[in-house]
Amino acid sequence: MAEQRPGAWFGFGFCGFGQALGRGRGPQVSSPEPLPGGAAVRCVSAAWSYTAVVTRGGRVELSGSASGAADGCRAVWASEGLLVVLGGGPGPEEAELLQAWAPESALRGEPLWAQKVLRESEAQAGLRARRLELGAEHALLLDTQDQVFSWGGGGWR
Repeated sequence: MAEQRPGAWFGFGFCGFGQALGRGRGPQVSSPEPLPGGAAVRCVSAAWSYTAVVTRGGRVELSGSASGAADGCRAVWASEGLLVVLGGGPGPEEAELLQAWAPESALRGEPLWAQKVLRESEAQAGLRARRLELGAEHALLLDTQDQVFSWGGGGWR
């Protein structure tokens, strides 16, 4: 996954749940406003009622109807039914892990499901992903051989 380029991040639109970072529970942000600490943000993913932000330091923070935080994250995807986090150790021997959480779990306890993600050096002899699609309760992966894999609500296949 390519690193996001540094720049400013802005929030706007409905925020009745307080999901726009740095704001109270106002009804909406009518024009784009810079996110507090925007230069430290790696990526943002917004669901209807909450927002997930990953900082350049690897911390994911939730705001709005879901709250919580965790360290060691590279990317995040938020939906109303599922919060998917990509994380793992920085060392070459430490595997990356794709984990799915219920948004209201505050990233505590056990995830709903988890799947090890092969690093590129490992993938040379194994599964190589072409595309990943995340749904409300599952994920689909298309590999370079046009095989489809799924996991989540129905388990890994």
